[in-house]
Formats: sequence, structure tokens, C-alpha cells
Amino acid sequence: MDLSAISTTSGTEKAAKSTDTLAGDFETFLSLLTTQLQQQDPLSPMDAEKFTSQLVQFSSVEQAIETNRQLGDLIALMGSNMTNAAMSYLGREVEIDGGSFELGETGTASFAVDVPEGASAVSLNILDAGGEIVRKLAGPVEPGLQTVVFDGLSDRNQRLPAGAYTIEARAIDGDGDALDVSTRGSGIVDAIETIDGEPKLMVNGSAFAIDDVLAVRVPATV
Repeated sequence: MDLSAISTTSGTEKAAKSTDTLAGDFETFLSLLTTQLQQQDPLSPMDAEKFTSQLVQFSSVEQAIETNRQLGDLIALMGSNMTNAAMSYLGREVEIDGGSFELGETGTASFAVDVPEGASAVSLNILDAGGEIVRKLAGPVEPGLQTVVFDGLSDRNQRLPAGAYTIEARAIDGDGDALDVSTRGSGIVDAIETIDGEPKLMVNGSAFAIDDVLAVRVPATV
């Protein structure tokens, strides 16, 4: 993997372009000021106040160039830190806000459902990568974050293929009104990709920001 490609290049490039523009203006300004001093009439030198004003402009442009250079360094450092943080998740099992989990060739898979207060029934649909419902389950109704262990079988009691699956959850109260319910999936971070200038964790074929991670574990197989 080319780690040099994983960086926040957008901000750095903007700072660099701005610095180049300022540097060009600075050189032009310096050239004009030097020419003006060389060609001024010795008997009628430049007004001191005007000259001081131009020196102030000279100093301001110089400071702006240095500020942009420092800003570019800071952006590059932030990008490097984000990349290093993302790389530390590679090969780890993460719990992520959202309904996605990985089913292995054998064994079970687990995910979590955050059951709201007042729920009288919770229904769960397991969907394959094509968006087809392969299993319907009755979920827990006890309020709070509840772990669901999925046996990996379809509605026809057949073993489902290994791969990524998603969860749809619905909850209703005693009157049949819908309640908000959320899910948490898990999976192994198997790659890091740069999307819109930011490193993303690739889990179960989907991209997630580091902020989406709720828990990190060493995989049971390690």
C-alpha cells in the first residue's frame, strides 16, 4: 500500500498555491520598490511617509508568506496524524454505528440493537450484499443496547454464504406506533482508503470515518 497517497492533500495544496501567489506578489513588489529607489530623483527623494507605508506592505506580505508556509506544514502534520491513526485500526475488529456485520464461513455473527423505551416489539431483517432479505428475526424488547447473536442461517434453515450483511431494525410501541431504533455492526478493518482527502476505514465493503468507531477489539482468531 502506498502510504504517501493517504494524506489530506487538498488543504496542503491550497496553502501551497496561496503561498506561491503571495511569493510572486512579494517578488514583484520588491522589484518595483527597488526600481523606484534606484530611479528616484536625488534632489526630490521619496516622501518618508510613503516609503514607510511601502515598507509596512513589504513586511505584511513577507509575514503572510511565512504564515502560509507554517499553515501548510500544520495541515501536512494533521494529515499524517490522521493517516497514522487510521493505520492503527488495520486488522482490528471494530464496532460501528450502523447495521453492517461480517459472517464467516462457519460459526455465528453478532451485532447490537439499541432498543428504545416503550418498545413492545422489535423486528429485524438480515439483508445480503444485493439488498435481499435472507432472514427475519424477532429482536429483543428490553430497553438499552442488546446484543443479538445471529446463527448464520437463512429463513430456509440453510447456511448463508460468508460475506457482508446488513441489518434493518424496526420497533413499535403498545399502540403500534413506530419508535426510533438504531443498530451497531462489527467487522474487520481490511483496508484504508482516502476519500475526499480523508483516510477512511474499509469495513464489510463500506467506508467509515474514525469517528464512527464505537469500540475496537483484537479479532478472536488472532
